[in-house]
Amino acid sequence: MKLTIPKQLKNEDWIATILGLLLIIFIILFPTTVPKFPKTLTETNSWYSLLLLFLISFVFSASGAKALGEKVRRFFPAFLLIFSISIISQSLTYIPAIKTAGLESVFFSVIIGLLIRNTIGLPRWIIPAVRSEYYIKIGLVLLGTTVLFNEIMKAGAFGLLQAIVVVVSVWYFTFWLARKLKVDNEMGIMLSSAVSICGVSAAIATCGAIKGDNRKLSFVVAIVMVVAIPMMYIMPLFAKWLGLSQEVAGA
Repeated sequence: MKLTIPKQLKNEDWIATILGLLLIIFIILFPTTVPKFPKTLTETNSWYSLLLLFLISFVFSASGAKALGEKVRRFFPAFLLIFSISIISQSLTYIPAIKTAGLESVFFSVIIGLLIRNTIGLPRWIIPAVRSEYYIKIGLVLLGTTVLFNEIMKAGAFGLLQAIVVVVSVWYFTFWLARKLKVDNEMGIMLSSAVSICGVSAAIATCGAIKGDNRKLSFVVAIVMVVAIPMMYIMPLFAKWLGLSQEVAGA
């Protein structure tokens, strides 16, 4: 019996949401099945953990890709390379000097991607698995499970009010500034969401919600990355140089 997906659900946003929910259910039902990323690759158990991580991530990712019209046999080798790059990026963060510097795996993923794109170019056989928006959308659903109710209660009414005021005021100011600079409304909305909420993830979610132009989204993502990545590493050093406490520096 062939499983048919309703036409209304056969788009990347719904597929990513459904896959994210299925992953959450899978983890709840089989919590010991999903291994953590190993801190060293010198042991046999580490490679076993990586194999399990690959199989789980591939099954869910390939299922969504197939629902979107991609052939699994083309998706497999491309996804294997993407997964290998993620292993390299994550492993680099465990090097003592890099760990001390606070460089995250995302930083190395971007660097590796830039090197590939600007040297040999992106091979055609990798394209089926190069779906950054697709993976981020699934990640957004998973990220929602980390927002625990007791943590919200710790913030209290004033903490929630502060979050609402900051997000709303920054969003509207950014949108107002974008219009003053003659940026069109569609791009201005994506840029405002990125600046006020959570960067690239918010921009991608907003683009899906308003059915925006992916070319404009790529431009917004590029702006966020160019500005945010240097800020992540320069601003903590600058705050430390000024002698600010963590609380003041974070604010």
